[in-house]
Amino acid sequence: MIAGADISRTVAVDSQAGSYSVHQGIARLPEIPDVPYLDTVATLDSTGNTLTLFCINRSLTQDIPARIELKKFHPAHTATAQVLQAKSLYEVNDEVNPHRVVPVDSTIQISSGPVSYTFPHESVTVLTFHRR
Repeated sequence: MIAGADISRTVAVDSQAGSYSVHQGIARLPEIPDVPYLDTVATLDSTGNTLTLFCINRSLTQDIPARIELKKFHPAHTATAQVLQAKSLYEVNDEVNPHRVVPVDSTIQISSGPVSYTFPHESVTVLTFHRR
């Protein structure tokens, strides 16, 4: 999902999905303030024609609906979403079931204005937009 992305540079992103703090964590990191529930990194490819958002919803119970505003980037009428999520945080791929947890691809229809997307709880999502 992430290794195959064409990344040249990061671009600014502002996420307002709330945060939490870790108290009495591990010895090396006992306190971690303001951990975002929806952690997002935005990148452009070398031509500036492909915008990719890498998003992690850390909430164990809540899907996060988002309004994505693409300033100075006018996307085509469709984008792609690739989501990695399992029924349980403890599900794993192993030699018996090597495809238990796999990314699921979908297409997002885009009209004018902000893009609406809901990030499933406990998920990693890669959204890819191409310039018109």
